[in-house]
Amino acid sequence: MEIFTSTAGWIGAFLMILAYVLVSFQYIKGNSISYQFINIFGAIGLGINASYQDAWPIVALQIIWILIAIVSLMSLIHLK
Repeated sequence: MEIFTSTAGWIGAFLMILAYVLVSFQYIKGNSISYQFINIFGAIGLGINASYQDAWPIVALQIIWILIAIVSLMSLIHLK
């Protein structure tokens, strides 16, 4: 189980950094569907790892991050 949660955390961290790099260097826009999906999956990975580590403040942060991305996605999908 530990290897799964550790791998999920590393993948989540990579995805969140990737999203930041892609937006910072304008490869994608911050209001794009792809950016929001990268953030969701990154937050899920970090959330899995944080919950296994009993790092509840980080779990709460990831849940809020996911909710923000979902609301943004709903807005983006509705606009298209």
